[in-house]
Amino acid sequence: MMVKIRKATDEKDIAGILSLQKKYLKTSENQGKDWSDGFVTLRHSEEILAQMIDESPQMIALESGRIVGYNLSMIPDRSVSFPILKPMLQAFETIKIDGRKLIDYSYLIGGQCCIDAGYRGKGLLRQLYEGTKNEFIADFCVTEIARTNPRSLQAHLKIGFEKMIEYSAADYLWDVVLWDWRE
Repeated sequence: MMVKIRKATDEKDIAGILSLQKKYLKTSENQGKDWSDGFVTLRHSEEILAQMIDESPQMIALESGRIVGYNLSMIPDRSVSFPILKPMLQAFETIKIDGRKLIDYSYLIGGQCCIDAGYRGKGLLRQLYEGTKNEFIADFCVTEIARTNPRSLQAHLKIGFEKMIEYSAADYLWDVVLWDWRE
């Protein structure tokens, strides 16, 4: 397996991200599918992904030119593109670090991440997040993970995220996890 990690840059990369996203997108139409190995919950558009590429690193893992994994990131202001994320942002406002609110620090929202089934457990998630960390200066990376997606939670905890709080919204119980990048 020769997987290359790099930033997404163009329409071809966006198409590859959206193709992999569609494969693992948990929707009301595919309720009967077994999602125990992981899933994503937010659908992105080509237009929004193009804007996100301009604002922060969208890291991809490629093998033979095919995207087999990605880690999206979002500056806090971009979250207005996704009204469903409002409860997550409200939850972020309750997090305190060293006596200060998270929102008073520089932080990046760890967007959706997805690794194709045949490539999981090989360290790609860490490589994708490390790529994001190397490309973007922030104090923290923070994201949420649906409680019904324990594989994703364990993978995030393994690479350095810590569970901060939980909250309920959009038919899910969410764990908010944070990675301290100040080190």
